[in-house]
Amino acid sequence: MTELRPFTRTTRYTVSCMPADATPDAHIWDLHVIADRDGYWQITDGARYLDAHAIWHDTRRESGQHTLGEALAIAEATAPHMLVNGLTPDQALARIARLDTEAAG
Repeated sequence: MTELRPFTRTTRYTVSCMPADATPDAHIWDLHVIADRDGYWQITDGARYLDAHAIWHDTRRESGQHTLGEALAIAEATAPHMLVNGLTPDQALARIARLDTEAAG
């Protein structure tokens, strides 16, 4: 019998403009670029999927197929504009800084 040898492959990238240590819920601004079984990549926020025009869809099928380079470019272009509770990462970071300043003062 042939000895099985483990292998490693990359199947997921995380793209975000929110530093992980900025807030306990920083992960909700994350976009995930994940590998499909057919060799293409998808961009998701965990619930929806982005197409090549940065339009959200409910299913992977509706969002189309992307190469890794295309998917990363879409995710990187979209990340600064992610909205969580009506705030982009930049707005949320400014709010965190303001609240920290007020708490210290």
